Amino acid sequence: MGSEVSQRRKAAFIDWMEANDLNVNRVAKATGISVNTLYSYVNGPTQFLTVDKEAKIARTYDLPVEAIFGPVEITPDIEPNFVQAWREHYHLTRKELAKRIGSTEENIRLLEEGQSTFSAKWQRRIADALKVGAGYLHHHPDTLTKDVLTLIGIPEERQELASQVMETFRVAG
Repeated sequence: MGSEVSQRRKAAFIDWMEANDLNVNRVAKATGISVNTLYSYVNGPTQFLTVDKEAKIARTYDLPVEAIFGPVEITPDIEPNFVQAWREHYHLTRKELAKRIGSTEENIRLLEEGQSTFSAKWQRRIADALKVGAGYLHHHPDTLTKDVLTLIGIPEERQELASQVMETFRVAG
């Protein structure tokens, strides 16, 4: 998330704890999330909690995530992407894609889940590894194929066959 949004969510969490007479230790004990994780988030360098941890806190206190952390906002620096869809389209695991680009499985997860900025550098690295244009990563592979087939004039009733022919050529290399 962008740092401004992360700071707002962190501030909302701290305000919620104070309003409910809670502290890091109490929330950790109730949720099973480590005290160190929560302390680092509230007082230290950690900029955000994972979506799973936010959801766990909300479930524990029977509240929507937004009631504790504020509304989820899409920020310009975290654009939706289809890295996971493209990775799965090519039958790759996160580990395999990470190896191809000289990164880690965790970095791929963060990019796929929108928890890390999908910078031009990441786009180029992933696009090169998948042998697609970087712009393709902002479109789902299934809809892109259909859009391209429509654009080049393939009638809708023949697009499935055309897609299969294209896949045969892609696999054959």
